[in-house]
Amino acid sequence: SGINAEYGDTFTMFGDDNGSFTLNKPGGVAVYPEKELLLVCDRGNKRISMWDKLGNPVDTIPLPQHPDCCSYAGYGILVVGTSQGEVLFIDLDCKQHVFTWTNKQLKNPGFITGVAVDNRQNVYICDPKNHRVIKVYR
Repeated sequence: SGINAEYGDTFTMFGDDNGSFTLNKPGGVAVYPEKELLLVCDRGNKRISMWDKLGNPVDTIPLPQHPDCCSYAGYGILVVGTSQGEVLFIDLDCKQHVFTWTNKQLKNPGFITGVAVDNRQNVYICDPKNHRVIKVYR
């Protein structure tokens, strides 16, 4: 059935005092359409929190770094930007971190404020410390 809300209504739906699922400094969000899940970068808890469309907690995926932003890449893969300037690739079905992209040529790697994935699986990364957007070709 879902939530009955009028356009413009606001309400807390995810993470407000949910025990072990309570969010700590949430960052980016993405949707996993095949499973109808909302994915939240739970920065303070170093994890991805997964929520169903009714706002019920489903699961968490622990991460080695603090997630700041994320984008769903398709095929069950979530791309996560971190404050350490790396991009993590997460397999949502296996619930594990499978690959880390690090640009060794960055002189001053900074935090990543945005990631996006196009239909060819190229990844775009916002690198505000170096005033640029990086494209990582598939």
